[in-house]
Amino acid sequence: MDNNNFKSLHLKNIRKEFPGVLALDDVSLKAQAGKVHALMGENGAGKSTLIKILAGAYSKDKGSILFDNEEVNIENPHDSLNLGIKVVYQEIALIPEFTVGENIFLEKFPVNSLGIVNWKKLYDDCNNLLKKIGFNLNVKEKVANLSISEQQIVEIARAIFQNASVVVMDEPTSSLTPNEIEKLFEVIENLKNNNIAIIYITHKIDEIFKIANEVTVLRDGKLISHRDIKDTSEEILIQD
Repeated sequence: MDNNNFKSLHLKNIRKEFPGVLALDDVSLKAQAGKVHALMGENGAGKSTLIKILAGAYSKDKGSILFDNEEVNIENPHDSLNLGIKVVYQEIALIPEFTVGENIFLEKFPVNSLGIVNWKKLYDDCNNLLKKIGFNLNVKEKVANLSISEQQIVEIARAIFQNASVVVMDEPTSSLTPNEIEKLFEVIENLKNNNIAIIYITHKIDEIFKIANEVTVLRDGKLISHRDIKDTSEEILIQD
């Protein structure tokens, strides 16, 4: 993991218009290394559009994206991944019949000089990666046999293997049990300790007070508020 030099990702004054709909109107958001930035808002607030711009699925109409204070262009998903941005969507994008290790190393299997996969190295490297970031999974287990929360951990581990600096989590607790949510929060703490910035999208106000450092609220494509968690409360956020 080479995230130690990363400091911040800044979306500034982003505008996105679709036919008849102004989806984002002058919206800004900053994600900082080692911190969780919660993004809240009702359906249609613009959260998904903002994240799809970050992921390279949509292009912005106006505004700028700064990666460590240098302006960058994200025109497609390849650009986003190259910058170290990884979005973990609600729909898990793993291959069920592949093992944990195969899914994590999917784009870069270790091979010998003959092009044959070195399975021992793959699983050893995978175990080392998981230990380094505090995850506990059987690397030879098929993903189909894992719980939803464990599959999310595999997705996150894939992001770390791909040198992600920014991990976006889209409603990650929507299908989790209370115990699984607590495990996810431990994973998020590990990511923070590894200097990774997290953008955490949720409808659940109580969650952000457990894990977030700051919170931004969107409504109808507009930026309604941005606050440090220590300077706000559930009552204030509900009023926003």
